[in-house]
Amino acid sequence: MNKMNYHIILLFFFSVLLLENIHSKEYKLTSEHNKRLQQAKSLRKSGLLDESINVYYQLLNDHPYLKEALDPLKSILKDQENWNKLNEILDKYQKAHNYSFQSKIETFEILLWTNNND
Repeated sequence: MNKMNYHIILLFFFSVLLLENIHSKEYKLTSEHNKRLQQAKSLRKSGLLDESINVYYQLLNDHPYLKEALDPLKSILKDQENWNKLNEILDKYQKAHNYSFQSKIETFEILLWTNNND
């Protein structure tokens, strides 16, 4: 019986993930997105963090579904302990993804950071 419960739970978990993938929108990066992401990455490598943040933040404001902009911005803001901005991008990102399970997973660490540092 215990083994059967494990299999049912496992089947349920994979079913939820499969349904999330089916219902989620497919977003493809455009050449403009890539250009702006590369610009922000170059600015960050050059030590121009404020300029890099501005590019990432503008990208997320214009296209709040871009995980490629979320991840580096999340890292920079965590290093700066900018919890308010992290909460802002968390809300926008999850809303853009209709509060999907996947978006909650991608932003879970923001919740951990901000709850530990409020």
